[in-house]
Amino acid sequence: MAYTEESLGQVKLKQLLYDGGKTRYNGLAASKATDAQRDSTEAARLDTVYAVSQSYYRVLEARELLRVGENSRSQREAFFKLTDSYQKAGKATRIESLKAEAQLLDAERSLVQAREALRIGELILKKTIGIGIEARINIADGLPVTFAEPGNDDVLLSQMYENNPDLKKSAQFKE
Repeated sequence: MAYTEESLGQVKLKQLLYDGGKTRYNGLAASKATDAQRDSTEAARLDTVYAVSQSYYRVLEARELLRVGENSRSQREAFFKLTDSYQKAGKATRIESLKAEAQLLDAERSLVQAREALRIGELILKKTIGIGIEARINIADGLPVTFAEPGNDDVLLSQMYENNPDLKKSAQFKE
């Protein structure tokens, strides 16, 4: 037979019995990388909570400053009216009346700054929590009446080392 079909088949089998622990250590490294990624995600979440809390307290502070500014302005206005009436009656000098007017103007300037700080604080809070600038936002009226007492310093430090995602991530990368 001069012309026949030829075929060639080849099968290879390779089984690695021992790779020097490379596979085991790659698995451990992947596990540590997963833990580090989880801690990194937790750190990002905590950063977001911190930013929102900071913005929230900025709004509370601005609201309180506005309330104080309005109170101060009303007191300065009453004092100016009293001083002005005393000056017209001849019981106060023109300088005293001008000082009272200057204090009233200063209180009005502070009130304008407090209103602007409240407006900016609310805008920053809206931007931080990701809602539109035109959206209405209702903020609670104040802080809690009492705050919890912090614990022992040694306990707090150990909790910090256990729960701080950045420290955990750093330790896992070292491993």
